[in-house]
Amino acid sequence: MPIHEWTTHPEPERASPVPWKRFIGEACPHGKSIALVDGMHIRNTCDSDFCQGGNERAYPDFVPPDEIWIDQCIPEEEWALIAFHECMEAEYMAGGMSYDKAHDKVKAEEDEFRRLLVKKKKPS
Repeated sequence: MPIHEWTTHPEPERASPVPWKRFIGEACPHGKSIALVDGMHIRNTCDSDFCQGGNERAYPDFVPPDEIWIDQCIPEEEWALIAFHECMEAEYMAGGMSYDKAHDKVKAEEDEFRRLLVKKKKPS
């Protein structure tokens, strides 16, 4: 999927069974629900390496397979970028890529996505 076509889509409201996670009513193109999580809680109880976001392939012990997590301290303007990163990283890993290779590949794509967004926001 070309970067410029990647977008989230609305999904039905969903309540969280835990106080440290809130669904934002959006899903990635692969159907994973996007949730904001208390990053400090995740680092203190699950994995101290949790940073910005996570997916079920990078954190199989605690991120459910139908969710993308974003640390709630990330500004709303960056949610789509973090969701993009986590969604595509999970897809690459599902296709057999190692975490390190998937992360590096999607980081380069995220950098390109960010540059495209900056260009779109510049006044003509």
